Amino acid sequence: MKQWMRLLLLFAPVALAAELLHWSPMFIFATSALAIIPLAALLGDATEALAAKTGPRIGGLLNATLGNAAELIIVIIAVRAGQLSLVSASIIGSILGNIL
Repeated sequence: MKQWMRLLLLFAPVALAAELLHWSPMFIFATSALAIIPLAALLGDATEALAAKTGPRIGGLLNATLGNAAELIIVIIAVRAGQLSLVSASIIGSILGNIL
């Protein structure tokens, strides 16, 4: 992972503190969005490393499962919050992203 991306990890505790201290929702969103970029990259790197060690079958399963972890987390949280339009948009976006 590149150095600038590692620096974005600093936004994770800032976002958590902002949420706990009830700061502006826009600030919480912005810091969370910046924090998720390197976390997604780390998850992708870890998945690829595991796939290289486990072989093509298990590796493919890991890539398919963990490659959509962000979408799965968003859908679970959105369903619990009753945001069904967000769930629909997330699923459509995931399908379109996988087609490309």
